[in-house]
Amino acid sequence: MDKLKIILDFFKKYLFWFLFAATVVLVLVFWWMSTASLAKSFLQQRAKIEKKFNEVKTIDSDPQQHPTQKYIDAVNDENKKLKKGVLAVWETLHNAQKNNNSWPQDVLGKDADKVGKLGPNDSIPPELRERYQNGIKKYFPILYKIIDLRHPSETAGTGGGGGNAEPPRRIMDFRIPLLGGRRPAATPAADNADWVGVVDWDEGDRQRLEKRFDWETRPDSDVIRLRQEDLWVYETLLRVVRETNSDWQIKTDKDGNIVKDEKGNEVREKVLGKDHAQANVKRIEWIQIGADAIGAWLAADQTVFKASGAVEAPAGAASHGDARVTPAAARDTAATQDGKEQLLKDRYVDDKGAPLEADAKQPYSEFKMMPISMKLHMDQRAISKLLVECVNSPMPIEVRRVRIRPGKGTDEILDSGTSGTASPTNTGRDYTRRTMDARGSGRSAYSGEGNDEGETGAYDIPVEIQGIIYIYNQPDQNTLGTGTAAEKSAETAPQTPATTEPAKP
Repeated sequence: MDKLKIILDFFKKYLFWFLFAATVVLVLVFWWMSTASLAKSFLQQRAKIEKKFNEVKTIDSDPQQHPTQKYIDAVNDENKKLKKGVLAVWETLHNAQKNNNSWPQDVLGKDADKVGKLGPNDSIPPELRERYQNGIKKYFPILYKIIDLRHPSETAGTGGGGGNAEPPRRIMDFRIPLLGGRRPAATPAADNADWVGVVDWDEGDRQRLEKRFDWETRPDSDVIRLRQEDLWVYETLLRVVRETNSDWQIKTDKDGNIVKDEKGNEVREKVLGKDHAQANVKRIEWIQIGADAIGAWLAADQTVFKASGAVEAPAGAASHGDARVTPAAARDTAATQDGKEQLLKDRYVDDKGAPLEADAKQPYSEFKMMPISMKLHMDQRAISKLLVECVNSPMPIEVRRVRIRPGKGTDEILDSGTSGTASPTNTGRDYTRRTMDARGSGRSAYSGEGNDEGETGAYDIPVEIQGIIYIYNQPDQNTLGTGTAAEKSAETAPQTPATTEPAKP
């Protein structure tokens, strides 16, 4: 206790000096902390000021980067030139498509051109709609002639029929004789001499197509336009098949002499072969467009597009070969009642490959993208020619997947190596070949195994083509560059205008 009293007395005696020392230490600490914060703030502000000075120096040394009104006007003028060029290309592509897709004169007569000149929202006169409703079935024989559809010859069965042979009756404008009351097979063997033509087309698939044009009441203008668009897409796909079966030959006149041009060179022309057994494409199993094609995509190992949103199977999907599709007749019956909305649902896809709702805005104002799927029995050596004809068609077809021997336990896939964004001009693409069997093991392509049903040659195999067909809209400068895809690009585009040096030759 005595020692504690001594210590306390000491602190009491020198308390002033202790307080003074503590105050000095605290002042020094607070001074150091405040000056460090000020120094940090000073360095930050100095860096900002130096950055601004450097930007000013850059503008001063490079007048092209200075956003003066003159520079802004020059950029706007350049954009106008680019838009003008894009509009010219748009008009060229649309005109090429329009020249190949005309309204059927066999149905509408001289009024076909009148309907073709109407705007996309103009009403088609009631009398023309009624004429289209009643006469469109006359067009299908013309459609089938594009591929030279195989059918019984007019002289088929004249021998051996005896007195039991019934007089021939006309089905789809083809004279089909009935022997003993029995109709010839819809898909004959390749060597059946009683059948003429080049390409077989599954009768059930053709009936589904024709069923779309069965209307109990007069359809409105929008329904007719959408159905005519279906026919144009079918025409394009059939022309692809025709061109795949065609070949270049030396042109001759009626006397058999070789035709030559002004320079003395032999003139060549593309001619469709007449031999079914030698045709590259021998049989069409199905042609699907719009919502039906989406069903075929879903039947594949994976969707054609690697879309961010899942593609759901349409309600009421039913088996169609090795693909699951919505029955066309059932959906078209609803379409007749509901009209345009039902027809537009899942008819087109966006730039990511997801189906669009009926009221959804198109990703591009210049064209619409419709999904397609074709299953063909063809010579595997002509697959590359088929793909080339798809690209060269008036309505460009962007092939996204080629399935070889689909649904046969082995499925070889040539898968497009592009990104998810669609483009009608992006034809340079890489394909990845994948071959799988039911056990998940690989096998070599074209191994020479036995033919599948319907194959007539050593190289004939079933091939499925999945992709997008581009349908160009009426050119309109006011809508150029609009659409959901353009809106997304504008959101992510840089705000500062940038100059681009012209490409050097």
